[in-house]
Amino acid sequence: MALPAFFAANWQNKYEIGDDKENLVAVAGGVSTAETDFDDDTDSVSYFDLLGGTETINKGSSFPFNFEGNRKYRDPGQEYMRDKLTAQDKSCYFRVTEPDGRVLEGPATISKITPFGGDANERMDFKATVTFMGTPQDTKPNEAILPDSVTVSPLDVTVAVGASQTLTPTVLPENAKDKSVMYGIADSTIATVDSAGKIVGVKAGVTTGTVVTVNGKLVRFTVTVTATEG
Repeated sequence: MALPAFFAANWQNKYEIGDDKENLVAVAGGVSTAETDFDDDTDSVSYFDLLGGTETINKGSSFPFNFEGNRKYRDPGQEYMRDKLTAQDKSCYFRVTEPDGRVLEGPATISKITPFGGDANERMDFKATVTFMGTPQDTKPNEAILPDSVTVSPLDVTVAVGASQTLTPTVLPENAKDKSVMYGIADSTIATVDSAGKIVGVKAGVTTGTVVTVNGKLVRFTVTVTATEG
């Protein structure tokens, strides 16, 4: 039975980068825009059997991804790209997982790295472009094993300022091909959450967060940060 069609938001794309496919970190922290600029190198040729009409020949394609946002220090994805600024070797491995589970991946190159800059009283800018070397591997999902749901424990987190607690997500069904999740927090001035689900209290207050699967299944949680005594 075919799954129903659905719309998805841009943030539901999952971007990962690293030295190889076994050692990838998320490109998400501080990123507000991810634009593609796919381009084909084409040539038009006229033939007699087309009565002078033309045939367009594709000689090659490029697959760049342009990331923009604000500099988020110590974010693993941004730090990985920042380290490439002065490196002679700017190669990497890059993976894009779409909300339906389809995956583009392969060797890539990082370029146009802008690790800081902007107006004096604004958050620093961050920009980088990641371009696949040649044509990436394009793998369609097995729809039978996409995640159906995600839960998280605990749903209500209480931590003191400076203390931490790690969330435990559960993705079903058990045989889902990709059970990875992404974490988000509404107000990072109250609490932060990293790619492993570790929540750290920053200041007293209440905020909410999300846990999202690769195909957009979502669960929300609440974080209450209490002031330290003394």
